[in-house]
Formats: sequence, C-alpha cells, structure tokens
Amino acid sequence: MKKIKNYGLTALHVEECFGYLKQIKTETANLPIGEETGTPSEISQLSATNPVLEAKVNDFTTAVDAFDDALKASSTNPATATATATDDARDARDASWRGANNYVTAMCAHPTAEVAANAAEAKSLFDKYGDPTKLAQTEESGVLHNLLQAVLIR
Repeated sequence: MKKIKNYGLTALHVEECFGYLKQIKTETANLPIGEETGTPSEISQLSATNPVLEAKVNDFTTAVDAFDDALKASSTNPATATATATDDARDARDASWRGANNYVTAMCAHPTAEVAANAAEAKSLFDKYGDPTKLAQTEESGVLHNLLQAVLIR
C-alpha cells in the first residue's frame, strides 16, 4: 500500500475542504477499527490491536461534525444575510455604472449633432473619473458620488 507523505489543504477553500473531509470520514468506515465481523479470533484480534486507531477515527469524526455545525451556523448568522445583500447591491451598482457608461459611449455616435455633443460631454466625465468597479466600496462610492454631482451640475 502506498502512503501519502505530504498533502496540503491550505490551498482549498472552506467548502472544498469540508467536502474533502467528509469524503475521508466516509472512507474511515473501511478501516479495521474493531468491527465485529469474521471469526471470533479475528474479532478479538481487531479489537485488541486498534484501540488507538478507533480513538483517532472518533476524534476525527467529532471534529468534522463540529466543522459541519460551524458551517451551518454561519449560514444562519444575521450578518451573513446582510453581507450577501450588500454584495448583491454592489454588483447591481457596478452593472449600473457599466450600463450607463456603455449607453453614453453609444450615444456619442448619435446622428443628431446636439445629442452626440451632449453625450461626448458626459463621456468625458465618465473618462475623467474612470472605472470605479474595481475599487474598494468606500472609494467606489466616492467616485460615483462625484460623477453624479458633475453630471447633475452640467
């Protein structure tokens, strides 16, 4: 049987790590930890030779169950819902900025000269403030606030 020398879990995300640990937990059923199958001599031999393994498997199972409970608790935390809603609102705000920028860019090619000139003026403001969607939320809010003020003043 081959042995794993080193396996790092640090690159896995929380849910992936949990899924991996659940698979290991399932596979622990295949370990000889004192199962009561086979002949009486095999049963006594298994029970006598693996109490440490059985204790470690029980400790591991308890730890995975605690991890599962912690993950379930995080989904019921009221702050989780607030953070998710805030993230969704930010995604909508980013999509709004992109839509407005695309619309103003398209309007720069409008056949009516006056409309195209107004669109070019608005586009210059969008270009002046740049794309705020990759900024931190506070900075993004500041850029959007300044852009809205500049557009409303004109």
